[in-house]
Amino acid sequence: MAKVSGMTTGMRKAAVYGPAVAASTGLVVVISGALRGAVAGGLLVGGLTVAVVLLAGGGESMTVRLLWRARTPTAVEMAMLAPSLTMLPVRGGPAGPWRLLISAGGTPAVQRVGRGTLVLSAGLLAALRERRLRRDDGVALLVHGARVVLSGAVRSDPVIAFWTLPAQLLCGVATGIGKVFARMPLVRTMWAGRAVVATIAAIQAAASAQWIVAGVLAGITAVSYLGPAWARAWAREVRKICDEPTPMFSFSAGHLSPLNAGRRQLGASAAVSHSVGPLPPRPGCQGKSTAQLRTSREQPSVALTCRSMHGRSCG
Repeated sequence: MAKVSGMTTGMRKAAVYGPAVAASTGLVVVISGALRGAVAGGLLVGGLTVAVVLLAGGGESMTVRLLWRARTPTAVEMAMLAPSLTMLPVRGGPAGPWRLLISAGGTPAVQRVGRGTLVLSAGLLAALRERRLRRDDGVALLVHGARVVLSGAVRSDPVIAFWTLPAQLLCGVATGIGKVFARMPLVRTMWAGRAVVATIAAIQAAASAQWIVAGVLAGITAVSYLGPAWARAWAREVRKICDEPTPMFSFSAGHLSPLNAGRRQLGASAAVSHSVGPLPPRPGCQGKSTAQLRTSREQPSVALTCRSMHGRSCG
């Protein structure tokens, strides 16, 4: 398994999202090569221009709305969230500005994106509105998400989500095909022994002087084994950021205790878990969250998740 204990936050994130970025870059180069003249140039220049703008912090709101399928909260929703929003941690003293958007899904409850965006699920709003979730627990989820945003750990999420669109599309196709054949015993056996199969194929490619093919096979096989370890390391890093005390100049002292006492003490009605994987729903192809926000009145508890990247993961 990969040694992740000595990796920095940037190294962990690069390990998780790097393969998808590399795959998308390769796909863009191949597609551009298949096109002609101005079309290929326009594709490359346009893509790079959008990426640079996103890296500089521009277009974050539009990108999150499109790729995370999020919308602006209504006046009623903002009024309901107003007491909690006043308790978010801030930089130095001046409040925010926080960009708050709403997604249609039920999980993750809070997604943190970019430089100042929190995407709340419709399920979280329903739980707060129907008082199946305590306000303190809702505040805790928001503060945990805000801590990750303020740390800068998710600053590059919008550009990663945009640039890895080709890899996400390829991942979606591969996942669909995999579901069709996943129950076949032979397919499961080949996947379990993929190291042996890939090694034989790589040796044959190298013997034919197809070094690029051999390298790609070896790289994909290595990532298939190391990817889960890198994803777990990134998830632990995000949890660590959530738990670290952050200056909360506008935060009520009465809420500091439940927020800093540990994830298991946020209240019986909410369980905060973190699911971060290589490419969420944007960007990435691994580590999708399996937790759900249960909003049925028949359920006595509400399970919530707080994740750093777009609702879907393939980050």
